[in-house]
Parts: sequence; C-alpha cells; structure tokens
Amino acid sequence: MMRSFVILVASVLVLSVAAKDSISIGTLADGTEFLAEKHFFGKRIERFDRVPDKLQLCLRFVETIPPLRQELALYDVSEHRMKWRTEVDFTKDYYIPTSQGVVLQSGKSTLLLDEKGSICWEMKKFRPVYADVRNGVVLGYPKKKSNELMGVSLTKGQKLWSSVLSHNGGWGETMPLEDGRLLISADMICLLDPLTGKMLTRNAENSRTSYKQALIYGAGVVIGGVLAGAIGGAVFVYYMPVGGNLLHHLNSNFYVDDGYIYYADRNFIRCMNDKLKVIWEKELPKKASMSRIYIQEDTLFFENTGWGENIKGDFYGDTRPYIMRYDRRDGTELSEREALKDEENFVYCYLKEPDKPYFTPRRLTVEEMQKQKKNGIGVYQTDRSLSLTHRVIFCDKDYWIVDLAGNVLLHFTKPLLQTEVLDNVLVGLTDQNVIFQFDLRNLI
Repeated sequence: MMRSFVILVASVLVLSVAAKDSISIGTLADGTEFLAEKHFFGKRIERFDRVPDKLQLCLRFVETIPPLRQELALYDVSEHRMKWRTEVDFTKDYYIPTSQGVVLQSGKSTLLLDEKGSICWEMKKFRPVYADVRNGVVLGYPKKKSNELMGVSLTKGQKLWSSVLSHNGGWGETMPLEDGRLLISADMICLLDPLTGKMLTRNAENSRTSYKQALIYGAGVVIGGVLAGAIGGAVFVYYMPVGGNLLHHLNSNFYVDDGYIYYADRNFIRCMNDKLKVIWEKELPKKASMSRIYIQEDTLFFENTGWGENIKGDFYGDTRPYIMRYDRRDGTELSEREALKDEENFVYCYLKEPDKPYFTPRRLTVEEMQKQKKNGIGVYQTDRSLSLTHRVIFCDKDYWIVDLAGNVLLHFTKPLLQTEVLDNVLVGLTDQNVIFQFDLRNLI
C-alpha cells in the first residue's frame, strides 16, 4: 500500500504544484520593500530539512486538527515544485535525507525513496541511524533495543555485515575521517570501518541516570548558541536513547587535528591516535556534560557547558560550567580552572535597542541575556552564516540579515519559523505556512 501511494503521488503532483508567486517578506536598510518567490501548499508545515548536496528540502506536513494527517514531502528549490509526498506518522517514523534518496523508517519497514518517490528498496527489521553516502552504507539496528549494529548497502538495501555497539544513551555524534572510517560517540567511543564492520572501541561515560533533582532550563536556543560552530567538521546525529531515565549527550565533540583525536566524556579529556590508543589523558577537575573542544595553534580549549538532554529533548542543568586550557601535545594544563563569570556560559549574540537602527554584537552570559530582555532590549542569536561577513540572526520568530558589526541588510517583516541556505538561495518558512526563496546575490 505504501509503495503504490508514493508512486501515485509522484505522478500527479506535477499537475498540482502551487503556482509561482511573489510575497513581500521584508524591508531593506533604506526602507525599500523586498519581494521573494513564494509557494503555498495549503497544509501546515512543521519544518523542513536540507537534502545534502542537493537543492532540495524534506518538508514535514503536520496537521493539528482532525484528521491530524502527517506527510513527508520532497521539495525541489531549483525546479520550484514538490516532487512527491507520502503519509507517515512522525510519532513513530523518521527519515534521513541523503543525496542518493531519502531513507525512511515507516512502520515495520525501512525504504529508500528516490527523487520520483519510487521505492528503490525496502527492508524489514532495520532501524537506520546514520547514512554514510561516501561509502554507500546505512548504519542501524534490527530493533530499538538491539545492540547488533548492521551495515546495509545504501543503493541496494542488502545487509553487508553486523557487529556490536550498545546505544543505551543513543548516539551523540558521528564524524567521518579522511580515510573513510567513522568516529561514533555511543555508549563508548567507536572507530568503525563502514565497509567491513570492523571496529575499535574505548570506554567512555557519556550518559547518566538519576537526574530528578536537576534543574530544567528549557533553553534549546541557548544550547544551540553555546555549541554553534564547534566543530571541526563534526556531524551531529540524533538517535533516541533506549534508557528512559537517562541524561545523555554528556560527551564533547570529536576534534581531529594532525592525525590525533581529541574527546572528553564526563570524567576525562583524551588525546588518541587513529587506533584509539591514548597518547595522553587528563582527569577533569570536575565532572562535565555537553562540553566543547577546539584547538588554536598548540592550545586545546575545553569548555564545559553543564547541560544534558533527556529522552524527551528537555535540557537540564547537570554540572557547573567551566573552561580549561591544555597543551595539545602532552596535555599539560596551561591554566588553573577558570570560572566563566559566576560559572555561566557566554553566548555570542546581537542586542537591538528599540531606538537604534543597528545591532550591537556582544558576548553575554545566559543571566546577562535574561537581564537585557527584562530591560526591553532585544537579544538575537545566529541562525546561520551566509558568508564570512553576513549572517541571519533571530529572536523568537523575528529574523534579520546583518553584517558582523550589526548593520542591517534586511529585516524580515513576516514572522519566520526557519531558514536554510542552498548554494546562493535562501529558503524561509513563515508562520503562515508559506515557503519563500530568493537569490542572496540580489541582496548582498
């Protein structure tokens, strides 16, 4: 039934594409109205996800009134039209967009849908976690609570190998290396050959139980601001943890430099070689959670954000934030533990005073941001960079394009839910379910 539905929709959508039209989406710095191409599909769009290496987006249609219909669709930005859509249940189903097609886990099956909506292959008892397009392998498990990690051909849907990798706390991050192997942060550190299933592992403490007394902040936007840009080519992959009473993603990012792998769990920061052999290891002064590592010259910077995430996606204050500096070559501590102003994290943001036409870039703690808001100052965070000199910033649904100094290029007068940049095209979603797009070269 799923197969015929997808093919049918792909064949008739060409006749039912919303006509191209324009919409006023904002004003330029001189007050001039700015128009963009718009598309309206008559359905509530919850969000969209970029298809890697394609000018395409996966759209999530989720209705909030009966019959509560939910659909996944493929929209082509260059062709200005929807290519296919299919009914799903996002409370159970999920998908991984790839340049080879969309891997969809729906019901008891996992499918690969091509650009026409045709099913390339279908596989039972396989829950995908990560799609490695370079090696043509999809990684996953036969069922949610299984620890049997499987490698499946991305193009043919055939099982290639199986191994063992526990994931009680989910997967926090997957990072491809230049030699084709994958670094995986699960219940342990794993270095995997995706073509053969051969792996090297090292124990790590990346999650914990019994966090009922932790204080919830509900600050997903702040978390994004704290961790933005961290990170050495890393690709974050979210996979639901198995343990219900777990605080997870308590590890750092992977940072690879000059052939060495740097990584921290709750207790230790380590430098390892390409076989996961420890070159040096230092015990952290206090337990860490959701930390960040980056290197400048020979100095390794470690920033503990102090946050953790539960199975519902809520963020909790787990540990006290702090920063450290180490010599990347031997782990020598370069400073005593440095408090981040009352042990809070700094966030790079832009402040907007009501009577000023520009923004002021600042580096504030979470508490300072809240204080600014109470004083009537708008606090804006970066949604995405457009170039080395321009970026999209936002506060709630209010979006702007500014330069690094805070000078305004464009103020979006339509409340936005999301933006994405594909090549030189900026695509946005308004709170009225309108998708718009325009070429940034017409603006910057």
